[in-house]
Amino acid sequence: MLIAEDNLLNRSLLRDQLRTLGANVIEAKDGEEALAKLETAHVDLVITDLNMPKMNGYELLQTARAKQPSLPVYAVSGNALP
Repeated sequence: MLIAEDNLLNRSLLRDQLRTLGANVIEAKDGEEALAKLETAHVDLVITDLNMPKMNGYELLQTARAKQPSLPVYAVSGNALP
């Protein structure tokens, strides 16, 4: 499982909760890093923040789906704007 989240606290909370449930977790601080990790590691699922520097979650989703159309991608965000 890959977590793409620029906020260290949010990333740590997700990582710790998922590891408690038995998941193997890979972390990335932005979409670019996440995309690089998708190239080198087997990932069954991506959890991504929507608002990140360099490459946001929307761009990550579009690029990842172009390479791996069946890869599940879930978005999480603390953004309360419409």
